[in-house]
Formats: sequence, C-alpha cells, structure tokens
Amino acid sequence: MDTVFTSDRVPVIWHDHSIQADKCRGKYVGKFIAELTLEQVKTLDCSVPLANHPQQVVHTPTRIATLVEVLELIQCYDDPDVRINLETKLDPTAPHETLPMETYVTDLLPLLGKHGFLGRTTIQSFDWRTLVAIRDRYPQHPDLVALVEAKSLVPDAQGAYPWLGGLNLAHYGGD
Repeated sequence: MDTVFTSDRVPVIWHDHSIQADKCRGKYVGKFIAELTLEQVKTLDCSVPLANHPQQVVHTPTRIATLVEVLELIQCYDDPDVRINLETKLDPTAPHETLPMETYVTDLLPLLGKHGFLGRTTIQSFDWRTLVAIRDRYPQHPDLVALVEAKSLVPDAQGAYPWLGGLNLAHYGGD
C-alpha cells in the first residue's frame, strides 16, 4: 500500500503525491496531499472510473483511506498471519511534494506498533534514505525492501545518487 502523509501528519493510502483529476473530484484536485489536512482529503470523491480499467466497479463516493482505517479493517478478520506491505511515497528530488522523510520514520513505525502490525509489515521504498533511517532507528525491523527504477541510477549534477540513501555507485564501479 502506497503511503503519503497529510499536512496534519496522518498517513493515507494513496499512490501519488498529489490529487489527480483523472481519479478524484473536489476542491483540492491538483494539490499535494502534504498541503492538505485529513479533513480536506476526506472531502474528495475518488470514484472517477479509470480509463485503463474498464472492469472497475465504482462505488460513490469513494474516500481516500487512512492507514489506521485499513489496519482496523484487517483487525476485524482477527488473523495474526495477515501481513501488510507499505511503500513510502517520497521523492528526494522533489522534497516540497511530501512531508519530510523523517516523518515516515518517527510517525509511521510507532503507529504500526500501536496497532500490532510492526512485526507484520514489510516497508519498501524507491527512496533509500527512508530505509536507512528506519534501519538506524529500528534495527530489529527485518523487512525492508529497496526498490530501484532507472531514474534511481542516474547521478545528479553533483554526481550524487539522491535515491540511493547516501550510496554512490561510483564507489562500487558503477555496479
């Protein structure tokens, strides 16, 4: 589940940093979720049929769920074997689009622990800074997955690799 934070530090399940018109209707379409409070996010109706998914069944209105809402739904099934996979949605080259990376470390993992999911969660990210910070703060959390896409492997103007959490491929022969 892709996770981003609202301006009032509530993690919501949403793929993008912003609200797209092809997915949602409402006053805040086009805004970054990090600029919106949870109350504002909950006014959006995200039941717009997606063009590439003609089989989709639309339920109106569809609201963006909070992580806590999803965890509570899972708890209703009372199955301790259910695991979740969270992706932290950050872009180190566009920090203005999300809350700071540290929020994902200081807020997300304690929330998972409070609801009994810390040991049942895999956390993945294309932005490896998050994974390094989680490993530093929660060394016992074993399930971290570093994701890679082509843009992760392209150095910036200073020769650094912002997606790789401090690693520089030049130090490893580019491999």
